[in-house]
Amino acid sequence: MKPDFLIIPFQLVEHEKIQPLDRDVYGLIYWFEHLKDGYCKAGNKKIAEMLHADPRSVQNALSRLEKYGFIERRSQ
Repeated sequence: MKPDFLIIPFQLVEHEKIQPLDRDVYGLIYWFEHLKDGYCKAGNKKIAEMLHADPRSVQNALSRLEKYGFIERRSQ
């Protein structure tokens, strides 16, 4: 299953340190978060596959999103 569209807050678009992939990663995380349990369980590899990106690039995007307070990562 894939989302029909991604929801991306305008704050991400305006932020000077956030890159285009970061916005896409955020949008996909938001979609996963709202599917069932209230948080995203998808791994970096799954996110990378869905966005046609490299897993390392997804890891970097997640680090930026966390650094600037857009996401919070927790260990499972």
